[in-house]
Amino acid sequence: MKRNHLFGTTVLAGFIAMSAPAAVHAAPAAQDPEATELGEVVVTGSRIARPNLEQPAPVSTITEQAIINSGTTNLGDILAELPGMGRTNTVRANADSGGDLVGLNQANLRSLGAARTLTLVNGKRHVGGSAGSTAVDLNAVPTALVKSIEVVTGGASAIYGSDAVSGVVNIILRDDFEGAQIGASYGIGDGSLNERWAIDATIGGNFAGGRGNVAFSLFADGTSRVMATEVPELALRAGTVLNPDDPTGLPGNGKPNRLWANYIGSDWIDERGVFFNGVTGEAFGFKADGTLVNQPARTGENSAAFGSFGEYCDTCFFPDDWIVVIPKSERVGFNTVAHYDLLPNVRAYVDAKYITSKFDDNYQPSFRFFSDSVAEDNAFLTPEMRAAAGADLAAGNMFVNRFLGDTNGRASSVERTTMRIVGGLQGDFDARFAEIDWDLSYNYGRTTNHFKSFGTLIPGNYAAALDAVQGPDGIVCRSSLPGEDPVAGTTGAPCVPYNPFIAQNTPEALAYVTHDSQREHKLTQKVVSGIISFDTSRFLNLPGGAIGVAGGFEFREESSANINDAFVKTGLSESAPQPDAIGGFDVSEYFAEVNLPLLADMPFAYRLSVDGAYRLADYSHSGEAEAWKVGFLYAPIRDVSFRGTYGKAVRAPNITEAFLPITAGFEDVSDPCDVARINGNPNRAANCALDTEIPQLPWNSSTNASIKAETGGNPNLKPETSESFTAGVVLQPRWVSGLALTIDYFSIEIEDAIAQIAPQTIINNCYDSPGGLAEQFCSMFDRNTDPNSNFFGNISMLRNQFVNTSKLETSGWDINLSYAASLDNWAEKVSFLNWAQGDLGINMKATHLEKYNTFQFQDRPDVINMNRGELGNPVWRLTSSVNWTRGPLQLGWEARFEDEVATYETTRTLNPSAAESTNIPYIGAKVYHDFIARLRLEGGVLYANDTELYIGINNAFDVRLPYSVGFDSSQYELFGRQIFGGVRISF
Repeated sequence: MKRNHLFGTTVLAGFIAMSAPAAVHAAPAAQDPEATELGEVVVTGSRIARPNLEQPAPVSTITEQAIINSGTTNLGDILAELPGMGRTNTVRANADSGGDLVGLNQANLRSLGAARTLTLVNGKRHVGGSAGSTAVDLNAVPTALVKSIEVVTGGASAIYGSDAVSGVVNIILRDDFEGAQIGASYGIGDGSLNERWAIDATIGGNFAGGRGNVAFSLFADGTSRVMATEVPELALRAGTVLNPDDPTGLPGNGKPNRLWANYIGSDWIDERGVFFNGVTGEAFGFKADGTLVNQPARTGENSAAFGSFGEYCDTCFFPDDWIVVIPKSERVGFNTVAHYDLLPNVRAYVDAKYITSKFDDNYQPSFRFFSDSVAEDNAFLTPEMRAAAGADLAAGNMFVNRFLGDTNGRASSVERTTMRIVGGLQGDFDARFAEIDWDLSYNYGRTTNHFKSFGTLIPGNYAAALDAVQGPDGIVCRSSLPGEDPVAGTTGAPCVPYNPFIAQNTPEALAYVTHDSQREHKLTQKVVSGIISFDTSRFLNLPGGAIGVAGGFEFREESSANINDAFVKTGLSESAPQPDAIGGFDVSEYFAEVNLPLLADMPFAYRLSVDGAYRLADYSHSGEAEAWKVGFLYAPIRDVSFRGTYGKAVRAPNITEAFLPITAGFEDVSDPCDVARINGNPNRAANCALDTEIPQLPWNSSTNASIKAETGGNPNLKPETSESFTAGVVLQPRWVSGLALTIDYFSIEIEDAIAQIAPQTIINNCYDSPGGLAEQFCSMFDRNTDPNSNFFGNISMLRNQFVNTSKLETSGWDINLSYAASLDNWAEKVSFLNWAQGDLGINMKATHLEKYNTFQFQDRPDVINMNRGELGNPVWRLTSSVNWTRGPLQLGWEARFEDEVATYETTRTLNPSAAESTNIPYIGAKVYHDFIARLRLEGGVLYANDTELYIGINNAFDVRLPYSVGFDSSQYELFGRQIFGGVRISF
């Protein structure tokens, strides 16, 4: 039910009515240039304008120069290099997903999830990027227009509202543009991988005697697709195998449970088909020329269906052959910003854009695994195949396991379009008791995502086409013969025979057994907001100065629709039939903020101020929620400041979490009762023996692939809450001009966290409970109970939904250092250093992770998952840059440090074997070095006023992807050395 927003409209009209008369009669006041500049600064941590180092909340900044120096237009990758930012929501991390995530680029502060990081543009909300979520897709922000990015850590819900649990990312765009500017860049990596390009053009100027300004920007960029097998380290298809010297896998014996090996694949399935002789145990595959061969012997055991082969086996299936690590992408769009002074102190403004991003991805082909047997009279069988299959053929047990490689995999094309317009009025008026600054705006955003999938199997058609026999005029489907019954689950189209051997099917046969589907996401966001700010200098001044006050309201509506493919809904596709997911909510919010400058310019109290903020929100789907925050800044002397914040933040359930209908899908899980995993927990073996649906122990499970799953939303969810705390020191010593050092401690604890219990956790908890089988978890999944099935005893189905059961906590230290100095004076004093004259700039950002713990069940603090120091969560992360500028030349050096991490689950209760998991338990620390040179040519070049050329090299010392990380982690550079260059011309 949508609320009546009459009150918001009345307030909006009231603000406009108050401002107009004041503008007409107010006499222009003398302007303090410094104060005027400060008033226009967008400060991310507060609605009360002041310098970032003079507010309690720590803020990190990425400058326009740093964005250019990165050599990429991918804002997700640029943000992910901040030490406090997670890297699991970038385009690279979302590649090969084959679903809604393809191409998404989202900020993930503190690795607490993209849904808990609020991303703003110019301090205002932005429409989400994927159905059911309000998390912003950074691809919808034009990189060429970004002036800076500010990141504030800790709960900021009291300032900005829901979703700011871990912090806020505020992207600030350029405005007041005069003239014209054209930019172009190109980059490529070793082996001609990761080709990327970008062009942009901006034109703008003042009008109406300087009362207005308008600027238009056009831009386009793109990247080439990169397959895993094109990356030398991934081309080894590496993985792990069981250690033959440690068959029991028991902890404490000093032996690694698993060994890293090359070429992990499956001899049980292949793109050209694999079948078995059940009597001899032989497996047979096909060479590319159709030659029937025995499958090679494994050199190591990964699982029942997978093993290592020491070299590439061209009759085996390697999942890595189909993995996309960087999808092909193209992005185009335009953005316009304009403002016009209606009155001396009333300005109208607009910010509008339209951006389209397209991503081409694909993932492994559809497959059939012990699900289809070939009839004895199958027309595609040769005498050699019949002899190899032996008695299985006559018994109806000649199963052909096959990936449909001749369909070129399940391709996916995603087109994401975002339209957003922000219009408003801002100004100031004299209310007698104070000069009040105000801003009223309406924000409308719409995202449309169009998904196309190609080459998805139709199981019924496949079964009909596979049953091919010799007819009067050639090979036909048996069901096409007179008097034969139709095959269940077919589409009704004329059947075309399908040959499961050798991959030699016609386009017509492939078209019959597969289908193409389309889905669409539609998201809309509507926001009406009003903000006022003033100080009390006219009627109340504390010893430290006037009190700063800000407040306002926000009315927001979010709606989302995921419209699924009509054919998939019929249930005839291999894709689980999914209902349309449609939902929405609205929220009314009111907030206030105050800054109390208690002391100033006193002995041992150069500055002392206290801040407070409060927000009340009323959600249509989850009720009322409160957020608040207090902070302080104390500078005993001008050079040293201490600061801190403590607050409560909230995140209301998003549309998916609250409204998702029961939806079928697939989950990748492993069977904890498998012989290779049964000793992973002290209670597991005894509990597995109690499960009567497991045929026998030891159990060699085939559950190491996708199983069916049902998930759904929960309308009874309540907002999750967090407590965040920061405390730090700011050093700006006068005796070292240009130096600023901040050291801040952060702590965030989230309770009633909204999550689905991880599928593997559900299954593990069933068997790892100290009191026998845990029925509350065992009841959430099923095993196959058909003794005639090839998957008898294997896990077959899992059920799950969103719940308020989890808890997350993280803490650590942020260190930021900046130093700017002119080298001219001291260089002149040392004759041989005259060349070093110029300006020096140094920046360093580092994060030390003290803890990062997750609790699937907050009422079970003993069941803890400690992630600190594991892959993706290093103890130390650091980035630094050094820039030297002399005249038109600038040289820059940037370095990034990633601490050593464990590749295994380090929590002893979850993995008693700990460091014995593999023979490569750690990835050593990595340091990446980037260099850039920029040259500015003033005038006379292509009739330009200013031309800047730049060239750079990333990962200059060719630090390679770690062997034991695979393609799953985006923490490390995927490619070796990469070069890039570009030009920016201003007219």
